[in-house]
Order: sequence, then C-alpha cells, then structure tokens
Amino acid sequence: MASASGRVLTGAEVKVLSQRSDRRGAIRLGAHLLMLAGAGWLVWQSGP
Repeated sequence: MASASGRVLTGAEVKVLSQRSDRRGAIRLGAHLLMLAGAGWLVWQSGP
C-alpha cells in the first residue's frame, strides 16, 4: 500500500498505525454525545 507521496510504508509505520486507540475513541464518542445532547437541549429551550 502506497501513501500519497508514492512511497511504501515500512513495517514500523504499519505497526504504529495499527495500534488500538480505545481511549481516544471513547473520548471522541463522549464529545459527540455531549454535543448531540447540547444541541437537543438548545432546541428544547427554543420551543414555544
């Protein structure tokens, strides 16, 4: 698999890119849920 620059990834680069990121994923999911809840709250507050 070649990157945008046309070079082939080394084994070390593939290993780094293949690491699990559960913590970062959980933080991102939490942020999205918080923004979704905030948007819902704003819509609710702007009701009749």
